[in-house]
Amino acid sequence: MRFYPELTSPDLVVVRLHGAGLGNLLFVYFRAWLAASKHGVRFVEPTWFQVKFNQLRYIGTSRSRLYFSLFKRPGNPLTEACKRAGCLLGPKIPEVTFSSSSADSTAANLSVIFSGLGNFFEPLYSGRASIREKYFGMLHSGHRITFSRLRAEKYLALHVRLGDFKRADAGEFSTTETNVAMDFSTIRGLLKASVDRYPGKIRLVTDASANELLKILVPGVEVFRSSHILDEFNALVAADILVASASTFSMWAAFLGTGRVLYNTEMHWALQDCPDLMQYGYSNLAEFSNMLGTL
Repeated sequence: MRFYPELTSPDLVVVRLHGAGLGNLLFVYFRAWLAASKHGVRFVEPTWFQVKFNQLRYIGTSRSRLYFSLFKRPGNPLTEACKRAGCLLGPKIPEVTFSSSSADSTAANLSVIFSGLGNFFEPLYSGRASIREKYFGMLHSGHRITFSRLRAEKYLALHVRLGDFKRADAGEFSTTETNVAMDFSTIRGLLKASVDRYPGKIRLVTDASANELLKILVPGVEVFRSSHILDEFNALVAADILVASASTFSMWAAFLGTGRVLYNTEMHWALQDCPDLMQYGYSNLAEFSNMLGTL
């Protein structure tokens, strides 16, 4: 029996023609990996490389979602591709129909296909420590070196996800809708409060364009930019305090990190019940500012 995370469909074994962002993909990957570890069955590495034609203009920047050579290769590329083909073309069942009683020798050629967001982090809480270990083991040496350097510093990282998110109305601090970014004046307020209340360095990690940065930056804030998405992701993971956005990118950084996390209680946040996560919710700028002064 094999467990396979089908990151997106169709999966063409060596490439995917479209797909979600890194945060969404990690749910599929680690749900399958943790289940395989629990049941003692083979785990087959997925197809990370994806081509989104509207993303080609971002090649060489952290906004690229090609995900080519994202993590270390576990083995020979041809061998791994053959394993993936066996999972996708051979006998298979979706994860929702799998039961532990079926993980026996009679199902040796059966593949269990994992897909989608599932129940977000709920099935992953018990494996948080092993997932963190697995994640850092997957990183190329250059990304591990960058992470170690960042981890040695003390800083607050504020994540601003703009991209294709809809903007909240001007002056609206929060919204219960998903895939909505706060308006620029609110972002400036969070950054200014961070500069005023946090004694260390303030880093902004964002996909904002140069023109958008002009509308949100305040003095005393360093924009952390890298040519690779994992270095920007790890800048959030390594932070002493992470001011998270309502994106799964931020949520995974909080889950993999060991620092304190501030999140907006009025926006979608899937980690409320995560044990041992030092997280603090705020609902307005005054609460945010006061909270920073006490952490």
